[in-house]
Amino acid sequence: MRIENWKRFLTEPAITEMSAVGGVLIIGIGINLLELKKIKIGNMLPAIFIPIIYFVISIEIVPFLLRF
Repeated sequence: MRIENWKRFLTEPAITEMSAVGGVLIIGIGINLLELKKIKIGNMLPAIFIPIIYFVISIEIVPFLLRF
């Protein structure tokens, strides 16, 4: 897909949700630095893309299914 096609999925709510996930990951990094608990942040990095997947499903797939 071209970049122009992806711009419609990067709406303000999607970017806000991605920022929220990033904030949670930063909190996890802080917990690791304080040595309170060992959290494997690298395993959670794909979670940043979950909001994009959600918005792709809600914008593209759900309206397609509702037509039937």
